[in-house]
Amino acid sequence: ADADADADADADADADADVTGFADCVKDGVDAAMWWYLDGVSDLADVVDEGVVYDLYITEQELIFDVYDSALTFSTDGTYEVFIPVDVRINEEDSPFAMSVDMFGEFADTTCSGWVGPVPLDIYATVEVSEGSTGDLVVEVSAYDAYWYGVESEDVVLDDACYYDTMDTFFGWFGMDLTEFYEDILAEEMEAAIAGGVDAIHLDVHDACEF
Repeated sequence: ADADADADADADADADADVTGFADCVKDGVDAAMWWYLDGVSDLADVVDEGVVYDLYITEQELIFDVYDSALTFSTDGTYEVFIPVDVRINEEDSPFAMSVDMFGEFADTTCSGWVGPVPLDIYATVEVSEGSTGDLVVEVSAYDAYWYGVESEDVVLDDACYYDTMDTFFGWFGMDLTEFYEDILAEEMEAAIAGGVDAIHLDVHDACEF
C-alpha cells in the first residue's frame, strides 16, 4: 500500500512538473507566434488632410514591426507572464515616405521625405498551461496588454529638402499635437496586428510544449 501511495505521489509530481516546467517551450512558442504574425512590414493608408490653411499629403507609408526575443518575467503553477519587446517604425531611411504640404497665404509649400522611429512597444501576456481532462495539453492566453511610447518630435526624421525642421514645428503652428496625429494613424493597425499575434500564441505554445 505504501508503495502504491508513493507511486501515486510520484505520478502527481510528474504531472505538476509537466505543467510548471514549460518555461523554455512557452518562450519558444510566444517567439514563434509574434515573429510570424507581427514581425514585418505592411502598407499604411495615405494621409490626406485638406483644410482651410493647408493641405497635407503623406504617401508611400509602411508600418514596420521589429519583434525581439521575449522574456519570462514570472511563472508558477502553469502560469507564465511573458514580456515581448517590439520596435515600431514608419518607413526607414532606405525607403522613406513622401510628404507634401500646400500652404495658403504667407506660409511656404514644401515637398520632402522622411521616416519615424523606432519607437518602443511593450507587450505583456499571461499564458496559462494546464492538462485537460483527457490528458491533453491546454494553452490559453488569459490576458494581455500593450504599451506604446508614442511618437515624439525627435522620432521623426525629415530630409534636408523639407522647409520645416521638424513635424512638431509644423503641427505647433496650428495648435496640433504630433503624438496624437500618429496615434490616430496607427491605432487601428497596431491594435489589429498585436491582437493577431497574441491570438496565435496559444497555437504555437501548444505545438512547442505538446506532451
